Amino acid sequence: MTTTRVVYLEPDPCLRGFMSRLMRGCPQLEVVATVGTAEEALALDLSHVDAAVVEQVLGPWSITGWDVALELRRRKRVGVIFFTSHTVPDVGGLLHPDQHQGWSVVHKAMDVEAEYLAQVIQSTARGLNIMDPASQRRQRAQVSGVLGRLTERQRRIMNLASSGRDGKAIAQELGLAPVTVRQELSRIYSLLVPDSAPGYDLRTTAVVRYLRELQGSGTSSEAPIPVSSAG
Repeated sequence: MTTTRVVYLEPDPCLRGFMSRLMRGCPQLEVVATVGTAEEALALDLSHVDAAVVEQVLGPWSITGWDVALELRRRKRVGVIFFTSHTVPDVGGLLHPDQHQGWSVVHKAMDVEAEYLAQVIQSTARGLNIMDPASQRRQRAQVSGVLGRLTERQRRIMNLASSGRDGKAIAQELGLAPVTVRQELSRIYSLLVPDSAPGYDLRTTAVVRYLRELQGSGTSSEAPIPVSSAG
């Protein structure tokens, strides 16, 4: 049996202890280290590590689990499993295509099955991407209804942004001041990317989520949307 070597980052000491024991009880896994802070995680020697299980939110004064994961991946191509109840970034919209493999999300729950978690960790270490059903529902719930919360003008701006136009071109096409477009884009980002963190490519992530929402609603981004005359 092939053993997958794992490091685990979780700020809550009680949960960290519980999950460490759970993973150590899986013959497929070897828990190399368990740590509670980003600094401890970044100080780890990854030479004998295949995967990292990471919480996304590490505290009010800490960088995020995403930031830690990016640095770990920069040093070694380990599989990254976010074990979290928080939204994580959209890998497809933020990373180069050759970095898309080996990212998974498992909804944080005390009743997670050890065998299931072990399978996800091993698969992710091999380069697969897995998002469990609970995480998918949470992600969809956060984006669901976004189209209804955007104003007509904001939807028009996103249609143009989705076609590759920059802020200046959008302003010219819609007859708006560039500062108005920037303000509207800022509002749009807060709706489409509520989980933003330092280092995010907000525009790309917002466009990806907008297009996915359009696809899910059966609406075309080419459909004409009236522009509000207000503002």
